[in-house]
Amino acid sequence: MRPWWLALCSLWLPSGRRPVRTPIRWLCLRAFVYLGVSSGTPLDSDKLDQLGQLLELGVFLNRCLDGKSTFCPIRYRRLRRGLPVEPLRRYLGALRRVERGRPDRTRWKCIALYRREVSDLSLLALFEIAGLGERPVLSPLVGLVQLVDDILDQEIDRTLDLPSLVGPLSPSTDEQAVWLWKELRGHHDGSDTPLVGMGFLVYLLARLVGHLHPRRW
Repeated sequence: MRPWWLALCSLWLPSGRRPVRTPIRWLCLRAFVYLGVSSGTPLDSDKLDQLGQLLELGVFLNRCLDGKSTFCPIRYRRLRRGLPVEPLRRYLGALRRVERGRPDRTRWKCIALYRREVSDLSLLALFEIAGLGERPVLSPLVGLVQLVDDILDQEIDRTLDLPSLVGPLSPSTDEQAVWLWKELRGHHDGSDTPLVGMGFLVYLLARLVGHLHPRRW
């Protein structure tokens, strides 16, 4: 079956029982639904719920580390409950190591590497829990999503002095979007085509949001 037809069919498949509260999480779960179908191992509701839970845990930890939310031990334990032990242990251990080397906002190249490493850790844990082989095409796609997020959050990121992709010494958001799009479209595996198409839409969104919200550092 052609990849685009599989992608369209996968839109009608459930993405688990857990509520999906943001478009970004919905996009990520849709990508994994498609990857499961295209690889011949469709993900059941339990697996998709675990993926959604891990995404929520990652967002929670990121907001706490950034100082945007207060750490709540009860919520932390609730978000960990029921997730596969070994993948979760590896993910949290690797995340702690990366966060110890969090760069300051004046070192853009280090920030870009740090942000890519954090997102790749999340993807690795998601693929492991899903029982699917890694797909490098998702890394630059997530990078484009991060860029959009940093453009929209630049005011609060500046106030909290956070390592943002949209910082005082960073390249323009247009340049960053083009670099990520070039990396993304370099993936020529036929089954990656719908994900590249999805990435093109995020690329256009990044360009648009960058022009609507110019850098204010």
